[in-house]
Amino acid sequence: MMGLLAACASAPTSPAAVLPAHADAETVFILVPHAETAEDDPDDPALSPTGRARAQALARQLRDVPLEAVYADEFRRTQQTVMPTLQARGDLKLSRYFSRGPLDQTARQWRQQHRGQVLVAGEPEAIAPLANALCNCTVRPLQAGETDRLIRITAVAGSPVRVEDRRYGAPP
Repeated sequence: MMGLLAACASAPTSPAAVLPAHADAETVFILVPHAETAEDDPDDPALSPTGRARAQALARQLRDVPLEAVYADEFRRTQQTVMPTLQARGDLKLSRYFSRGPLDQTARQWRQQHRGQVLVAGEPEAIAPLANALCNCTVRPLQAGETDRLIRITAVAGSPVRVEDRRYGAPP
């Protein structure tokens, strides 16, 4: 569906890990780190030209995915990473979350709130902890420079959570 290279590298901490969901409703969280940054502001840099191209590549990968919500943390670089996806759809607005807050509480709230597909962009060091909290599993932490990583967490009521850890490709 998304045309991504598959490289599943995560396993639930418990074989029975199941996200709460309404009868047969599928909930999918798509987590990505922010794209490459410029050197314009040491505290909150914008995306570099390569990062803007990667953000466009992400939007192309997700163009046929019916997103219910899009989240980005408080930083400009993460918001710019999802902006092309939002601009391609007139029906979605950016929702923000605090990446330095209690991520397990954020994940719990999202699991209760959403039934559908949700895009989440964040700081690389926050992506694996968010994924861990969303799936009750262990996801390999992101390494420096892994700006093309995409973690897809799928939960269907009564079924084990599926985790796919992929790369979505280089920008053109």
